[in-house]
Amino acid sequence: MAQTEGEKRVKKAFDKAGIKYKMGVRVGPYEVDFLVDDIAVEVDGYSHLLPEKMQIDKRKETYLFEKGYDLIRILSDQTKDAAFMKKLLKRLDNPVYINHNEPITHKPFLSLEKLKGKMEEEKVKKTKTGKEEMLDWLNKHASEIPASKDEED
Repeated sequence: MAQTEGEKRVKKAFDKAGIKYKMGVRVGPYEVDFLVDDIAVEVDGYSHLLPEKMQIDKRKETYLFEKGYDLIRILSDQTKDAAFMKKLLKRLDNPVYINHNEPITHKPFLSLEKLKGKMEEEKVKKTKTGKEEMLDWLNKHASEIPASKDEED
């Protein structure tokens, strides 16, 4: 897939900073723009603010989080701002939860206390068995699973 101008700027910044990354990586059914360890970096144009695109992005985001990835979502125009890019590069080692489709600069970075709590949650999440993870997923998505019309399955 062809790179957008925003993706080219992020790639150039990563290369210059010596950040190791993969580009255009498939994670399950989705492709992420950049993968830095377990942090997905998505560079979005304004089309991602359309309702139908937001729904697709939300499903992708949920999938990534369930698979243990953190996500940083930025707008393509933000990659033109040198101060923003410097902040992004500085913070890549401390991923930030960003609400869906909100530019990174509109949310404060996590405090150390919140980051520590998030890391503890991740540690607990990673120690779950496959069965526990499946049950958690079913409980979380129960409202999305259609009920059977038959009395028995």
